[in-house]
Amino acid sequence: MFAILLFSVYRRPTFDSAAVSYMNELLDCLSVYGSVNRTVVIVGDFNLPKIDWDSYTGPSDIIHQMFLSFVVHLGLTQLIDFKTHETNILDLLICNDVNFISTGWSKKRTPNLFL
Repeated sequence: MFAILLFSVYRRPTFDSAAVSYMNELLDCLSVYGSVNRTVVIVGDFNLPKIDWDSYTGPSDIIHQMFLSFVVHLGLTQLIDFKTHETNILDLLICNDVNFISTGWSKKRTPNLFL
C-alpha cells in the first residue's frame, strides 16, 4: 500500500503583491504536508514560464525564486520535459520519488501518466 499526498495547483499568471502572498501560503501548505515521509506528487498550472527546468534556474523576481527554492530545498523533481502551452512549460508534475511515476506517450505527445 502506498501513502501518497497528491496536490493539484493553479496559480494565476500575475506577479503583484497578492500573487506573492498566494505563493507564500501555497508553499507554506506544501512544505507542511510535503515534509512527511510519503510520496508527494504536485501537479498543476503554475504559470511560471521562464523557469529552465534543465538547470532549475529562472528570473530573479521573488515568485520564481521562492518556487525554485522550495523545489530544490525539498529535493523535488519536475518531470514534464515538453512545452505544455505555446513555447512554455506551464503545467508541471513535481514529485519527491521519480521512480513512482512512469510516463507513456501518445502520438500527439500528450502525457499519459501512470501512478
